[in-house]
This record gives sequence, C-alpha cells and structure tokens, in this order.
Amino acid sequence: MEDHQRITIGQVLTTHGYRGEIKVMPLTDYPERFYTMEEVYLAKEGIVRKLGIDSVRPFKHLILLKFKEVQSAEEAAIFRGGLLQVDAKDLVQLPEGHYYHFQLIGLHVFSVAGEEIGRLTDIYQTGANDVYAVASRSGTILLIPALKKVVKEIDLANKRITVEMLPGL
Repeated sequence: MEDHQRITIGQVLTTHGYRGEIKVMPLTDYPERFYTMEEVYLAKEGIVRKLGIDSVRPFKHLILLKFKEVQSAEEAAIFRGGLLQVDAKDLVQLPEGHYYHFQLIGLHVFSVAGEEIGRLTDIYQTGANDVYAVASRSGTILLIPALKKVVKEIDLANKRITVEMLPGL
C-alpha cells in the first residue's frame, strides 16, 4: 500500500450544538485514536481537506469532534456525510500475524501444493472467525475460514496467501 492512500476511520453523521462540533461514528477497531490525533483528512464528494482537531469527547457510542477551522454549526453542517481518513502510515500498528482487511483484499490465494486457487475478494466477519471469499478462475466463490490450521502463510510482499484446504471445503 502506498503512503498517500488514506484509510477511513470515521463518518460524520451530523452537527452537535452551536459551536461547530460534529458527531462521528467511528469506523475503526481503535476509536481511542481520535483522542491523540492532531489532524485528520475529511473526504466528501471527491474533495479531500486536511483539518486540525481542536477537541474530542465521547458521546454515547459516538465521538464529538471539533475542528480548529470550524466555529459554528452552520460551518460544520457542510461536513455531514463526510469520511474521516488518515494516511496509511498513521494506522495503528497491529500485532504480528494480524492484518487490516484492505491489506488482504486482492491477494492471490494458493494451496500448500502451490496451485492457484483464486483471488481474495471479500472478508466476512462471522463473530467466531473471519471467512475469506475467494473468486476462483471459473468464477465460483470459495469460502475459506481464516483459521491458523487453514491459513498457513500471508505474504504481503509477494501478494499471496497460502492455505491448506480442510476436507469438505
């Protein structure tokens, strides 16, 4: 992934109060990141704008955020529906062996014998474990559980995943 690519971490829902605060729905596993950020990109309708963060506070299951550049509810209202993003280099570092979904989508999937199975097109979160949707060359979608006994290797540098198919898959 190139550093100039941005990852969405939240969505602006609406304004809050008259001072220009916005309600943000976090779209990250690490919502606490908002409390230490100094700036964020706001993307809406093809326009991306870098904004300084003035204050952050919790509000129910949301985040109330105030930009330095915004002083009123009217100014904040134009951001409704916008996406808050960070550069890829600013993502929270994951522990060894853990990956962001965007890092895996598009990787080629191979069997342990070296045969290409297809390309990872989607990841379903089932609660117990993720399930990889792999589009085969024939166009069928194979569902592969993202378990250590199945997924033997993820090699981001070479854009490949090696799996050992369980009987019945």
